[in-house]
Amino acid sequence: MNEKVLIQAIYSLYKNKNTYVEKMNKSGQTDGVEAVMKLIRAYAGM
Repeated sequence: MNEKVLIQAIYSLYKNKNTYVEKMNKSGQTDGVEAVMKLIRAYAGM
């Protein structure tokens, strides 16, 4: 996977994060979402 594809995937996930968080909250898997969001914030320098 090249960097451009990775960045697009991360942006897509970030853009749709509320949907992902809602789905994860319903299934009780909030830790995974937080881990991904921390990774995205770190990667994006936020």
